[in-house]
Amino acid sequence: MGGARASDLGRENEAKLVDLVKGELAAIMDIKSAPDFVRVYKHEMAIPQYIVGHLERLRNIDTLLQKHNNLYLTGNAYRGIGVNDCIENSFRLAEKIIEES
Repeated sequence: MGGARASDLGRENEAKLVDLVKGELAAIMDIKSAPDFVRVYKHEMAIPQYIVGHLERLRNIDTLLQKHNNLYLTGNAYRGIGVNDCIENSFRLAEKIIEES
């Protein structure tokens, strides 16, 4: 819940968040029974939000990295926010490091 489009949800108290989720589950999946347990985890700034110009920024970073041997950057802030993207990018980076060794 929340994210860049609904960041105000992150400031809500836990009880309200639980009520919102229960309401959505009832509407979408017809789940009306009370949960056995509830845990609320808030991860502020958890997922990067790419903005206009991100690709240009990456090109600039890549240009600067060429000046520094054996310095590599990876993670969800660069070329894909999902776990699958991070895994794929890590394999590509590992191959690049092996080639350059």
